[in-house]
Amino acid sequence: MKFIIIGAGQTGRLVAEIVTRVDELECVGFLDRDPAYHGRTYMGLPVLGSDDRLEEFAGDIEGAMPVIGDLTARLRLFQRCRDLGFVLVNVIEPSVVAASDLRMGEGIFISFNTAILTGVELGDYTFVGTGVNILHDTTIGRNCVIGGGTTIGASVTVGDNVSFGTGVTVASRKLRIGNNVQVAAGTVILKDVPDNAFVLGNPARVIGRSPTVVTPGVVEPLPEENAGERRQDAGSIFEDILGQTDGLATPAIKGHAPCSHGDVLSAVDRLVRSLARWGCRPGDRIGICLDQGLEYVASLLAVRKAGGIAVLAGPAWTEHEKKRVLEHAEARFAITDMPVLFDPEPRRCDAVEGLDCVIHEYDLDPTETPEPGDAVIIYTSGTTGTPKGVVLTEAGISANVRAVAAYLELRARDSAPVFTPTCYAYSLSQNLVHLWAGAAIRPVPSGLMFPAEILESVTDDSLTGLSGTPTAFRILSQIEAGTDLDLSSIRYVMSGGQPLDIRLVDQLNSLFPRSRVVNMYGCSENSPRISYHYLDQRTGMDKNGFFAVGGAVAGTRLRVEVAGGQEASPGHTGEVVVGGTSLMRGYL
Repeated sequence: MKFIIIGAGQTGRLVAEIVTRVDELECVGFLDRDPAYHGRTYMGLPVLGSDDRLEEFAGDIEGAMPVIGDLTARLRLFQRCRDLGFVLVNVIEPSVVAASDLRMGEGIFISFNTAILTGVELGDYTFVGTGVNILHDTTIGRNCVIGGGTTIGASVTVGDNVSFGTGVTVASRKLRIGNNVQVAAGTVILKDVPDNAFVLGNPARVIGRSPTVVTPGVVEPLPEENAGERRQDAGSIFEDILGQTDGLATPAIKGHAPCSHGDVLSAVDRLVRSLARWGCRPGDRIGICLDQGLEYVASLLAVRKAGGIAVLAGPAWTEHEKKRVLEHAEARFAITDMPVLFDPEPRRCDAVEGLDCVIHEYDLDPTETPEPGDAVIIYTSGTTGTPKGVVLTEAGISANVRAVAAYLELRARDSAPVFTPTCYAYSLSQNLVHLWAGAAIRPVPSGLMFPAEILESVTDDSLTGLSGTPTAFRILSQIEAGTDLDLSSIRYVMSGGQPLDIRLVDQLNSLFPRSRVVNMYGCSENSPRISYHYLDQRTGMDKNGFFAVGGAVAGTRLRVEVAGGQEASPGHTGEVVVGGTSLMRGYL
């Protein structure tokens, strides 16, 4: 049977390669919406144009296989192919071991080294990745994607439109996983999962609503049996980090001065004791003026544990800038590694036991009573003007940290360099996201002054993630040229702060061959991430080669408005309006 593959990305090419070993199938080429693929050849097969040409091939080509990751787009393509009269082919790699009673729908793909036991049913349009195990008497619904290395236990029922990340484990307990569910990589599911849920962790926790809801209409509330989990996930990430008892020996900080999560908590306790001796009160604002490293992350946590509010100041700022910010915020204390931050000198100054930092106390009498829940104040001017103090709440930071950890699918074995200034919301987010996920950071205090150190840290410490601006990535690309650095450990590259274009994306894909590129948009006022967009299929690229910033992160509402507060229609220019759980309390 002759058929065509819709989607010329890596997965589409994998399907094409497998088809060469399936005698009854003959692939004639690819269709893909991304014009960058048009005219190219992969696996000896041409990309014949956009999927808008499907109608041209109907009748001449018998079969079709849509291969794209977005569940909504997948479902629409399969339905469109069926309406046009295409046979929706099943592609099964010859190494697959499946029981003879396997029941399958149409449009199914099963990759290498997968084992499927007796009594299993696979619904229409199911995609099964490499090295998957599906145990006996399990039913997989319609339009599901099962990531590589996943094991689904016996007698499990999986609903429609479910997406499993890589390395997921579902216990053999006659469990039910509902419709429209997204399961993050590495998750271990031990009990039922409700419809429309986004689950993460070991054991799995419902952390929000799935971004992969396909069924139109209003999403119903999660069932009451998950109310306890929702309350837990609505709590403080600071409390989660400070109260952790597992994984204390795992790395929290890599590099020249490595330490474990337990070491971080010990440093927090020393700082809290020092603040208590100095009479720190709940609600006190406390400046933090430190470079990346143990003292910085321990100070963030210690200030919250002491009931204070962190005011972030840049070590590279001028004395005037430090004085203006700390006095405007009415900071009673400051944690720093400098004997003097500005004139006049602090009332007193003392070192913290076992840490490379000191605490300053100032003669400031706060005139404003802080609001309950205030956690961090970051001074930002956007791009111009006098910086304003953005007041972020503990609840807002917690919601954003969870959302970022979810879309990056962070696990304890992940690690990333952090080289942005510590007074930025971006830095605050990177540090807290990794600490909360049980992962590790690799401080690079020199930042882009010595960019080679960033790439060398990837090689030396086998880092798995890298975040920066397009400008930073262009610098890193130039540094890498002519070196023999091994950068294959990177699994995601996250860009933000500036427009991202196709030329740079191609460079990043070449530089980090095993990574996925994600475009991110954010601002300090939203703690800070607003939206994200994975570029796996190069969707969302405009005519000039620049990529969209995607949809809102979990817990954030996002729309574009024109004058009068009306939502802008496609193709029109408007103002981005953001709301939701991550939003700041206001300006100081």
